[in-house]
Order: sequence, then C-alpha cells, then structure tokens
Amino acid sequence: PDVLNNPASGETARKLFADANAMLDRIIAEKWLTANAVLGLFPAASVGDDIEVYADESRTTVLHTLRNLRQQGEHRTG
Repeated sequence: PDVLNNPASGETARKLFADANAMLDRIIAEKWLTANAVLGLFPAASVGDDIEVYADESRTTVLHTLRNLRQQGEHRTG
C-alpha cells in the first residue's frame, strides 16, 4: 500500500507491517489458533421484518425463518 512509502508515515507503517507479519508467522508456527467453523451461503429474502432462508435457488422450500425487529426508528416520508 502507498502508506508504506509515504514520507511522513512510511517508516512507522513499515515497522507496524513487519511486526504484524512476524506475529502472524508466530501464530501459525506455534499453532495459537485452531479454526473450527462451518460456513454456508443460502438463498434468502426478506418478508416484512423477517428473513426466510430457502433450501435452493428455486425458493420454494423455506428451511428457516429468522425473526427480526428491523427498522424500528422513525423515518421521514420518501
């Protein structure tokens, strides 16, 4: 990024960048973290204040409805 070459902040930015990379290398080498997650992307649509999550792109089978209270504030017309 340009900030690494900026005359005013480049030296500090490069030091911070090097320190962060060293910390990431240590995290990986010493196995500080273990990732345990599952991620899924599903077709969904809003229905009023709720979100319906569908089984597939045909959107005929609702897997789950996420109940929400959205947009509670007063809004101006238009």
